[in-house]
Amino acid sequence: MELPAEKMVCYIHNDNTEIGYGCGLFDFIDVGNIGGFAYDYEIHNKEVSLSIIHEGNHMIFDQLNKSASVFYAEGIQTWYEFSGNAPAKKDGIKMALQYKDENIIDVIQDKDPFFIPEDPDKYYYISGLFTEFLIENYGLDSFKRFYRQDIQKDPESYTRIYQKDLPELLEDYKRWLEIKYM
Repeated sequence: MELPAEKMVCYIHNDNTEIGYGCGLFDFIDVGNIGGFAYDYEIHNKEVSLSIIHEGNHMIFDQLNKSASVFYAEGIQTWYEFSGNAPAKKDGIKMALQYKDENIIDVIQDKDPFFIPEDPDKYYYISGLFTEFLIENYGLDSFKRFYRQDIQKDPESYTRIYQKDLPELLEDYKRWLEIKYM
């Protein structure tokens, strides 16, 4: 068996403080919730766990766009994780339905925080299902083209790729959730 040509560097740290110092992201130190972090083609993790796979997949998608919004970076990863974890997807569906009427535009656009300590999985699940909606309805190639866009600098990328703006897509997503999962 041949070894892979490209290797992923992975550091195992004791805690978030060590992760923050290890990758030079000092504002990361006080986050308190993170199991791992992919940064500059390195994985920094608190333990050997499935989060190494999660962070490794971030490294792969970072090849498409290092400045993707947190919502879509976590959404593609959560969508992928749902494919092999039915209990997590069931939890995600329940949460997405619970919050389907919440206005999440500011979270999607990185204006409001993605991670909230009182409900840490909330936006992971919602972003995973919104990503599933986009891929199921518009195809993976369209999502990859979209993922390469900087939605902060070019909000028209929604209309250019999906022929709908973000509010329209969110309305379609709500209907899709209700039809598919209620």
